[in-house]
Amino acid sequence: MITSKPKTSTILSITIFSIPLLIMGIYGFSYLLENPEWYHYAMAVVGTPIGTGLLLRQLVSYKTITIGKKKIILNYLMKGKPTSYLLKDLDYWKENIVKTASGTYKETEIKLTEKIKLTISKQEYSNYDKVVNYLRKNYSKKSLKE
Repeated sequence: MITSKPKTSTILSITIFSIPLLIMGIYGFSYLLENPEWYHYAMAVVGTPIGTGLLLRQLVSYKTITIGKKKIILNYLMKGKPTSYLLKDLDYWKENIVKTASGTYKETEIKLTEKIKLTISKQEYSNYDKVVNYLRKNYSKKSLKE
């Protein structure tokens, strides 16, 4: 079984961006009560919703993907209960490779018949190469070519 989950660097970068926004928003709200200035309003109105939204999005979308033994198991952090799908229900999978100035961006889209579409990328998920090799080895007929 191959387990793929978001890399620590991805989670850390979003957290490093959103925590200062939350601090900025709380700072703005605290000074609104004492000595309100225009920039306190701006910090409170901009910092709090963006920081909260980013952290909530990260918590809700965090998933661990386990693939192997002809099934795929999705475990979302907020749902708690893992969901299992048989890979015989796999509609298609395709790997997109985009060459950029700084390197190559690889992303794989896995479409299951139950309207479930997973997208994992090499930069954001661990064991990306193992997942793609497993799909190439066992489900090459369901691969879409670009």
